[in-house]
Amino acid sequence: MDASPGKSPIKVVSFDAEGTLVTPDFSTGMWHECIPEYYGKKKGLSFDEARDAVAREYDRVGDGRLEWYDVRYWFKRFDLGDYREAFNRCKCKKQFYPEVGEVLNAVAPHYRLIVLSASASEFLEHLLAGIEGNFEVVRSSISDYGKLKTPDFYLEVCEELGVLPGEVMHVGDNRRYDFLNAREAGLQAVHLDRNNSHSGPDTVKSLTEFGELVLNSRPA
Repeated sequence: MDASPGKSPIKVVSFDAEGTLVTPDFSTGMWHECIPEYYGKKKGLSFDEARDAVAREYDRVGDGRLEWYDVRYWFKRFDLGDYREAFNRCKCKKQFYPEVGEVLNAVAPHYRLIVLSASASEFLEHLLAGIEGNFEVVRSSISDYGKLKTPDFYLEVCEELGVLPGEVMHVGDNRRYDFLNAREAGLQAVHLDRNNSHSGPDTVKSLTEFGELVLNSRPA
């Protein structure tokens, strides 16, 4: 990907959150450890029994529905009380990928930085704590727009920011939601594939590689 004459100059650099800036450990702890533990205590089940029962409920809803991403929904569905106690228990699991600070420092002087995530706002508050000051806006497609990361979501954000879709470069680890849907909306989308399952000019293996791509896209 380059700054060829057919492409708009980049004004905004957009990052997904989980799997891009932050490892999945915090969310894994919430969804697959804390919630099953609480559920097991309530129902008198072993941890393994509770984990399997909770996983079946997750599967019944499926990741194509907004409820799947909504921690308040699940705590209410399982009658587990206040989700914030579990958040506090899991906050020690949060980790940024090691290259995040360096990449943000390199890119921030040249572009407007934003976060566009499907994680609910309750998660983003915890996930981005410590680096949130780098971003002009942080938007949850679920909490702020009531939808998944569809092409329409990206177009609405561009309208909000007053930029054309082609003036935004977005990077994320989900090939469908961060790459294909963003590209359909007209963004200069990049797939972050830390597992080396894809290859091509619009795929990077780390944020370091993405940062180099962004800086190399600056007009001469």
